[in-house]
Amino acid sequence: MLSVFAVGICMFFSCCNKVPDDQIIVEYRIQNPDYETIDFFYSDVFGFDHKQVLTSSDTVVFDTVFTLAPMYLRFSTKESVEFYGEPGSHIVIDLDTGAFLSERINVTGNLRDMNNYLIRLAGFHDEMNWNGGFGRGLEPEAFLELLDSIRMVNEGFLETAKKRNPEHVFWTQQFENIKLNALSRMYYYPMLYRSAKGKYLPKEWYELVKPDYNYLLERPDLLDLGLMQSNLDAYIFNKSLALANKWTDENREALIEGSLSRRNVYEYGTQFVIDSVNNEEVRNFLLLDLAKRAFNRGELKPIENLLVLFKHNCTNNEYVEFVKKEEDSWRKLQPGELAPAVRGETPDGESRALSEFKGQFVFVDVWATWCGPCIGELPSFRELVKAYEERNITFIMYSMDDRREDWLNYLENNEMPGIQMISERGMPCDFSETYKFDGIPRHMLFDPNGNIIGTGLERPSYLKQIKYLDTFLDDPKWEK
Repeated sequence: MLSVFAVGICMFFSCCNKVPDDQIIVEYRIQNPDYETIDFFYSDVFGFDHKQVLTSSDTVVFDTVFTLAPMYLRFSTKESVEFYGEPGSHIVIDLDTGAFLSERINVTGNLRDMNNYLIRLAGFHDEMNWNGGFGRGLEPEAFLELLDSIRMVNEGFLETAKKRNPEHVFWTQQFENIKLNALSRMYYYPMLYRSAKGKYLPKEWYELVKPDYNYLLERPDLLDLGLMQSNLDAYIFNKSLALANKWTDENREALIEGSLSRRNVYEYGTQFVIDSVNNEEVRNFLLLDLAKRAFNRGELKPIENLLVLFKHNCTNNEYVEFVKKEEDSWRKLQPGELAPAVRGETPDGESRALSEFKGQFVFVDVWATWCGPCIGELPSFRELVKAYEERNITFIMYSMDDRREDWLNYLENNEMPGIQMISERGMPCDFSETYKFDGIPRHMLFDPNGNIIGTGLERPSYLKQIKYLDTFLDDPKWEK
């Protein structure tokens, strides 16, 4: 796992001539900040470490990242950009106000060519709405033509930037990153097309833009790249879902009769990886990815067999130890366990604890104003609250917004059901870290004794359809 140590505003590094071979020194100089904090995310295959720094005029801060391997660091204010570091390097980041992050940031130090290339690339991608609605509503031919033109521009940036040190492995990785970026955009294109057109992409067009992930299964040299990891994650998610649906179709009668029950969706993917992925490093990574996905729903019992398959087939001891520790840490969040205490702030600034609502069922909808799927579920959540307004249950909407004013403005301009609360600092925060989630929407249910019923429930639209809450509210043992 990563280890991050903040040196603070002291000038410790200024007296040192050489960075130790197991460290990356990140020095950031902030002038005229137009935001209150900056965030650094230090990622690896297990997850990320997060550091938040308060800004003030002319701030100078040092971080030390302890690592024996090259790594990418994500820097975020209102926008985000990626940096590259390797052991023994010193990255100096000068940050000032400006229209775009790429216009107000400059990097010096012994990796300046690499990092200024990443900044330039981020600025260009911002202009193209690369991580937003890139290609939304375009017909496939136009989308692929635009994608190809972006590739050519990216390759031009790379050729210009690498002239001083063309043999460095970073440039080889970035050439591959251009292809990985294209795969990511192809993956999201059908969803963006549907949101723009209100209809599914025709099957024959879908085949034109379908990303081909197969070559990634033989490229363990790219596993350090975040885009490689996210593309493999998309690949194995789709494969798991397809195999689970295929099994369901083939066994529909037995499911109706009750003689068979479905396995966890990621168990199908796990068995596929064991049977079909030949490269050991990639196979181990995918097994770890599936285990992490399975943990995300919160309950251990449905994934017992998946964890057995993982432990018997993963040959990376570090991955195996990580999964064992994760399994142990999830035990305190299982159904029937006392819910760990968390607090939130109401719109008027009052601090409240979830434990204050003992004696009632408590349903928590974790959301944010910037989360499209969260907003999409609001109509169903309103209907859910209305359907149970006379029952012994409290509904809480717990926001993960970074900016309190964004949250308050949304509350003022929209009809919001239930009790409104917000975390103290967006995500990650005490709530997300305590309940071990890194994505939203998230839905949780607690019983009148303050014990956990579930911390990774289905979305309100589905819960309303199957009358999930009635299972508990109609149980005679909870009658008041």
